[in-house]
Amino acid sequence: MYKALFLSLTLLCQPIFGEITQMKNMKQVEALCNQADRDTLVIFDIDMTLTIPTNPALQMPNVKMYKSRFKKYKALWSKDQKTIITNFIGLNNSPKLLDPHTKLLIKSLQRRNIPTIALTATLAGPILDIQDVISYRDDLLKKLDIDFSVTSPSQDYFIFDDLLPYLGGYPQTKKGIILANGEKNMKGVVLTRFLEAIDWTPQKVIFIDDDLSQVESMENSMGKLGVQFEGVHFRAIDDFVADKISPEDFDVEWENLHLLSIEVMREKNL
Repeated sequence: MYKALFLSLTLLCQPIFGEITQMKNMKQVEALCNQADRDTLVIFDIDMTLTIPTNPALQMPNVKMYKSRFKKYKALWSKDQKTIITNFIGLNNSPKLLDPHTKLLIKSLQRRNIPTIALTATLAGPILDIQDVISYRDDLLKKLDIDFSVTSPSQDYFIFDDLLPYLGGYPQTKKGIILANGEKNMKGVVLTRFLEAIDWTPQKVIFIDDDLSQVESMENSMGKLGVQFEGVHFRAIDDFVADKISPEDFDVEWENLHLLSIEVMREKNL
């Protein structure tokens, strides 16, 4: 009995390095971030977490509604082509906030000088007429009054060419935005490399992403560093009401994306 009691007390006294919670809105995330201090790094995914496309054909509820039409295109795509098309959705030139409270939360963190950055799977290499993808994404976010350079723990430009390359690019960072460059390198691996580059280990990481596999990747990586971790599997997209679009217009938009992806594949000799 005493041995079991001792074991239970020992486990209770050990620090808990990882926890993942599903949340549906940024006010829930804000409650979690209220405990953050300057030794905490808060990280936001961008696509389907902070922003969604304004183009209704690219909004997930409509993709689900026109599932049979979407499958017709999806059946034509290689794995690389799917990544390129996902990337185009993120680079849509007029995103909007998924949750209007997002901007207030980020500004609140920045007023408190909490290190806050974005980490996205966006491809890092040039794509069609976009030569500097980070600056392009930064400009799109600034149109929404979000600037991650304000309290980023580093303003330096890094290319992590010791990580796995993909489609001609490597993970890279500047302006408080990290591009993981697809999913060859999971976000936890890329963040670890970023922290090594800036020679800083936060006491705690709060990571918000709609992709559970990426949250779990981050939990694993932070556990290896001994960093306390709070993961948010952010699913506001499940309750998002899409703008209306006709089946014909839906087809036109996805046909255009399909043709653009072919152009990129040729550009990259794939």
